Amino acid sequence: MEIRKKFMVGLIISSLVTGMLAISAFAAEKKIKIKVWAGPPTAYPTVEEMLETTDVFKARDLYEEVLFEATHPGVDVVPVTWDMWSKEAGRKLMSGLASGEAPCLYYTGHIGGIQTCIGQGLVADITDLWNAWPPHTEVPAAFMAPAMKDGHVYAIPQDLGMSWGVAYRKDWLESAGVFNAEGKPAPPKNWTWTDYAKIMKKITNPKKGTYGGCLPPFLQDMIDWEWDAPVLRPDPTGKYTWRANFDSIEKIKLFKMWHDMIYVDKSVMTGADIWYGEINDTFKTEKCGTLILKTIHLCAPDHWHFGKPSKKYPHFQECVGITFLPAMPDSGGMVPNTLHTNLFAFNPTLSKEELKAAFDYYIWHWAGEGRSIYRRMRALLGYIPYWRVISPYPENRHAPGLPPFTEFFPPEYIKINQEMANLPNAPRRDAFGLSQIHGKEFGDVYISTAEKILCDPNCNTVEKITKVLQEGNKLADETALNYKIKGQTMEDFKKYYTALGEFYEKNWPEYYKNYWYPQFEKSYKVW
Repeated sequence: MEIRKKFMVGLIISSLVTGMLAISAFAAEKKIKIKVWAGPPTAYPTVEEMLETTDVFKARDLYEEVLFEATHPGVDVVPVTWDMWSKEAGRKLMSGLASGEAPCLYYTGHIGGIQTCIGQGLVADITDLWNAWPPHTEVPAAFMAPAMKDGHVYAIPQDLGMSWGVAYRKDWLESAGVFNAEGKPAPPKNWTWTDYAKIMKKITNPKKGTYGGCLPPFLQDMIDWEWDAPVLRPDPTGKYTWRANFDSIEKIKLFKMWHDMIYVDKSVMTGADIWYGEINDTFKTEKCGTLILKTIHLCAPDHWHFGKPSKKYPHFQECVGITFLPAMPDSGGMVPNTLHTNLFAFNPTLSKEELKAAFDYYIWHWAGEGRSIYRRMRALLGYIPYWRVISPYPENRHAPGLPPFTEFFPPEYIKINQEMANLPNAPRRDAFGLSQIHGKEFGDVYISTAEKILCDPNCNTVEKITKVLQEGNKLADETALNYKIKGQTMEDFKKYYTALGEFYEKNWPEYYKNYWYPQFEKSYKVW
């Protein structure tokens, strides 16, 4: 394999040298420079050292950038190493924007998200560029809705799509006698949190020290996706836009179910120190039999390895199934459409020419020849060329010269992902001028409130849980929600909640009757 990798790196670099020679004539004429995220690290100052490392992916980055320059002779691509994902990424981005060091495109989740950044002038308007790119009409609306405001576009999707879902070990369910209506080891269709609790208890094995699942406080982020309306309520006084609504009907009921699973059934793990990496590890190390996470992780065909294969389930994808999130009891199986992607925005300090070059590069990188190069290289190295099931860009499901992605994923993974993507789409707050500006600060209070409940065995009654949630409301109101969106009116609330009520009544009538409408009368109807 090492020899093969060296050959591949050498092949790529040979092509790279040829490309450099071919475009050398243009070098003196280059005027537009764009700082792009990713690219070859400075740890490889020479081609020889890169070849010795067999880092074929970094060699591919270098090749892709030079090839782009060859086909766009007026552009100089300058790769920069940039922290896009750590807890410090937001602070570093704000500092980079102020100093002029930030790349031309970046993720905004750490500074409040796209809608927050639009209001603060931290992202560029790319409407004309997006509309001038013909394939933009084929990108599903669910991916683009969060990137738009008042008909304008402010971000582009990364080359991956995701929903919230649940992975489960078929062998664990089979051993515990858990089968669906078709007789397969799987949760029942349209399962609820009550079903989830029963299954977690059945597949927990105290003698082995294994649990049914893992429910850390940060998964409140998932609940925010699943039940968008209950997290916030409008301010009835009109002084602010939002007030926290942690003590909604759904929240109180859900926290009680979760707490009982942790401390009464002892069937799920929790912990304030468990984050994305740790929750992944609980599943990979066979500490838990289920995993609640985004489908980009649940479906990755070359991502998972665990334990010893069995005769019946020799491979990961034969052993692990995926399904929808559990629904609230008495909700008619209400599970919202959580299809989304990482959205990346462009640096607003770029000139018109730089913005055009940056847009062209990242479309080429994520939905054009650059992505095709990436997929072909993965195939030559023996990897799965398509690393996710759902892509915002339809052309990326079938790279030229390669079989379609359907040949690499189990049919059940594709089926479940498509069903998730086809769920009804609820109206969005931001479409009515009601975006949540300080999203990260609000989320921090949200998660810390969840920690006080889930990490305390004594917070075990509805009364105690409600009190903690109300304290969280107060803290969020005084900090993250201490603002009013300029131009927001009670009429905006009326339009939004009327549309949302009509949506639930039509698509999820039991949820509307048992959860949404009682909360509407109590908290949402302020006009």
